Amino acid sequence: MAHETSDEVTVLLELAAPAVVTDTMRTPSTLQVVLDRSGSMDGAPLEGAKAALTSLVQRLEPTDNFGLVTFDNHAQVVVPTRRM
Repeated sequence: MAHETSDEVTVLLELAAPAVVTDTMRTPSTLQVVLDRSGSMDGAPLEGAKAALTSLVQRLEPTDNFGLVTFDNHAQVVVPTRRM
């Protein structure tokens, strides 16, 4: 194909991710989440944050540590940091 022509070229590109290694253990993690539940988060923003938090917690391993603090006009420790 010449450099200064108006030819059209179609390209098919296939990508393959490497296989996931599941027999290795990862280092335990500690996750402390601070969740804003003030008025600006009412409705969809808060529901989206809670859904993301639920998905995140479901991915934690029993050896991981997790804690949750919420705040609006004051902070509250909802889940003290502890092992799952």
